[in-house]
Order: sequence, then C-alpha cells, then structure tokens
Amino acid sequence: MILSTRCKALALLLLMLSACTPTFKPMGPAITQARIENDTFIARDGVELPLSVWGPRQNPEKIVVAAHSFGEFRDAFALIGEHLADRNIAVWAYDQRGFGDAPHRGIWAGKDTLITDFGDFTRAVRSASGERAPIIFIGESMGAAVVIGAMANEGFEQPSAVILSGPGVREHRPYRYWFNVGLWLATRFAASYEVDVPRTYDQRYADYHAKRWVEDPKIIEKVRLDTYYGLIRLSDYASDAASQINTPTLILFGTDDGQIHPNSICALNRRVDSAGTLKVFKGGPHLMFQVRQQSEVLELIDEWIDAPGVRPDDETRYFCGSG
Repeated sequence: MILSTRCKALALLLLMLSACTPTFKPMGPAITQARIENDTFIARDGVELPLSVWGPRQNPEKIVVAAHSFGEFRDAFALIGEHLADRNIAVWAYDQRGFGDAPHRGIWAGKDTLITDFGDFTRAVRSASGERAPIIFIGESMGAAVVIGAMANEGFEQPSAVILSGPGVREHRPYRYWFNVGLWLATRFAASYEVDVPRTYDQRYADYHAKRWVEDPKIIEKVRLDTYYGLIRLSDYASDAASQINTPTLILFGTDDGQIHPNSICALNRRVDSAGTLKVFKGGPHLMFQVRQQSEVLELIDEWIDAPGVRPDDETRYFCGSG
C-alpha cells in the first residue's frame, strides 16, 4: 500500500512536470534555400521573417547586417539605418523568430535556430546585394549574443568590423550559476508564467525609440519564463564563444545598464583581446544604439566602419582595471 501511494505520488509529480514542459519553436527541417524575396527573409525551413532595408539594396559602398535586442524588432535600427543610408551604406535588419512580426511571437526559438538564421540571412543579403562590399555586423543585447554565436561557427564569412551595444553576455556575473539553477527549476513548474515588462517613456532614449517602447504593440510586454531561460542560455553561450572572435569589435556600454553586469563586459573585452575596443558611457542605459544623444553614437559607428580597429579612446584600463 505504501509503495502504491509513493508510485501514485511520483506519477502525479511527473504529470505536473510534463504539463509545465517549456515551449520552444525551433527551426524545422530544411526544405528550401534561404533567400530574400522583396521585404521577406525566407529561412531554410520555409519560415518567413519580415525585413527592412535602409540604403541601396544593390551595389552599396558597405553592408551592415543588424540583429535586434530581446523584445524588439527590426525598427530598432531605423535611425542608424537612415543615417548610414545617406552614406550609400545599406543596413539590413529582420525580425528574429518570436519577435516583431515574425511567427510565434513571445515563444523562444532556441539559440541554434537564432544563430543559424543570422548566418543564413547574412549570406542571403550578400547574394541579394550583388556586390562584394565589406560587411559589418551590429548587434544589441540579445542580438549581440546572436552575432557572437554566428561568428564562432566554423566556415562562416567573417565581417570586416563588429559593433556591439550592451552585448548579452554573463561571464563573471555574481551568482550566475545559482540564478541559472533557480530559473531552470522555475521553468519546470511554471514555464508559461509571464512577467510584465514596464512600458514607460524613458527620456534617456531618442524620442522615436522612447515612443515605440510605450506605444508599439510589436514590442513584447510579457515575457514567459521559458523564453527568458532560453535568452539566458544564449547569453552563456555567447560568453564562452567570444574568444573565437578576431575581428575588430567595438563594444558600447552604459554604466546605468540594468541588464548586463560590468564584470561580464570586461570579461567579453578580454576574450576578444586585441580585437576589442570598449567605449563606456557614464550614466548610459542598456540600449546605447537608441539613446537620445544619437549624434555621439552615430559618430562612433561612422568612425568604426571607416577605420575598424583604430583605438584612440579605448577605456578598458580605467573601467576594467587592466589594459
């Protein structure tokens, strides 16, 4: 009788856990060649992801491929795109799976899927542009982690320069692994539980972006626990993979970033070693590509695109305590 009761309890527990299994929507089997058709990126499994292009689609002077942050979508690069378009530089951005107008909004696609999509998108942009122009990657927060992950793939075409804003990395973050364990357990009991994301007008951001965060329904305002756990694991992967980057990489970080720990930024900068340049903004927020002082950020982007690797104002020593 005791054994039977224990078995029933175990069966009930397993049933509860199976009912709370995390939900993911990874890439399906490859059924087509990844390509761009008009304003759509068609992934290798046939999923259609909306895209935007600022600047010339063909024969640009340079090509920028951009990856947006968590909860965001392609319009995150509108101001940067408009600026670079005036320089005959094409900026390509798409809605990553689970975000913006892409399918399965709010559901995590998995790090491998996001990284594979970015690699395929880059190759499709190269094919659609019809020009062997230099390619530059820019990524913000989650998007930066995706960029790092893609660059770590063997055989992937490396860009001529990289610019990362508030990159999603977690190395040396205090209590990192305890947090991971706690979040993993939470996803086993309440995977679909949603946390509200405050949507208030933040004066630190350019008016265009501040209004989007308040008003645009495409920006995610509720985050599932299993989706957030997926983001954390992507960030862990990017932290480890960063040591494989040897492309000139500019890292932008605001000291008031409430998402990424300074220890993790310094660890990232050490991993990219001599290829990295750190630019610190005192009082700056998490999304440095979207700040109100656009002229300062755009000037940095211009300088890095024109002369990647030039390090006149590298701030590693005073911020991280080492050169």
